[in-house]
Order: sequence, then structure tokens, then C-alpha cells
Amino acid sequence: MIFYQVEDVEVKFCDLENLEARKWQSEVVVKKAKKVTTTTKATAKPVPAVAKAKASSNLRAMMAAKRKAMAEAKKQSEGIPEIKVVNHDKEMSEAKEKKPEEKEEQIDFDGGFFSVNTPAKSPAEIAEKLASAERRRTLNPTSPSKR
Repeated sequence: MIFYQVEDVEVKFCDLENLEARKWQSEVVVKKAKKVTTTTKATAKPVPAVAKAKASSNLRAMMAAKRKAMAEAKKQSEGIPEIKVVNHDKEMSEAKEKKPEEKEEQIDFDGGFFSVNTPAKSPAEIAEKLASAERRRTLNPTSPSKR
């Protein structure tokens, strides 16, 4: 960066010496006037506007029906799917004969493109499992070094 500044100062001193050699008269530079050439553009003839064909009323009605159907589908898809409790008597009676542990009630969840079926559990069963897990924790405490 400093090198460029030094070169600039040297150039200015050279110009100053040249000016002194010419007895402080600046150079008269004669500039030649450039010849300006103009080009003419060919003007295009305006094209007459062609009337656009209007959409038929049947097409408009069909488009309106499609928009309405899409709006209804959107409203239905925004809803939260319901959880239904279904009692499958026939299926469960057959399964009960094979496995008496299974419950008759089953929870079906319909999530649109998939569905999940789970057996229904009573609050007593859930409380029993939590209590047994708590008993196991109190009987077998883990030391802090194992964590």
C-alpha cells in the first residue's frame, strides 16, 4: 500500500518537473470531436388486438364445483380424528376361548390413511402396573455410581 503512495508521489514530481521545463505552461491537448452516428430503427406496425375467447359457462360452473369440493375436503381434513371404542363380540369371544387374558373392548384409532387397534385397559390395571414398578425401584435401588 505504501509502495503505491510512493510511486504516486514520484509521478507527481515528474509531472511538476515537466511543467517547469515548459516554463509553467500546461499542455494543450486537442481533443477530436467524435462523429456521432445515428441509426434509425424500423418501426413495427401495430398488430391488431385479437379478441380472446370467453370461457364457456359450463367450464366456469365446473371450476366452481371443483373449488367447492376442495374447500369441503380441506374442512374435513382439518378435523381431529375421533377415537372410537368398539366391542368386537364375535372376534373377542373366539380369542377369549384361545386366550382368556384378553379383554373384550378394543380401542380403534382411525388416522386417515392408517388405523391402530389397541386393547382397552382399565384404570385398575394401570394402577397395578405402576405400583409394581414402584415396588421394584424401592427394593432394588441403584447406586449413583451405576448411573
